[in-house]
Amino acid sequence: GQKCTAIRRALVPTAQLDTVADALATALADVHVGDPADESTQMGALVGTTQRE
Repeated sequence: GQKCTAIRRALVPTAQLDTVADALATALADVHVGDPADESTQMGALVGTTQRE
């Protein structure tokens, strides 16, 4: 089955928004989405494209 442990919101002080957004974008760009049988995969199959986005 599918388990979702993703956060949906982060409360960030306005003064730090750009810094946090940039850090998240950088970290998430390195997440390898793919076949769960592949050991390099960090995130397996999702229900649909909305979850992928």
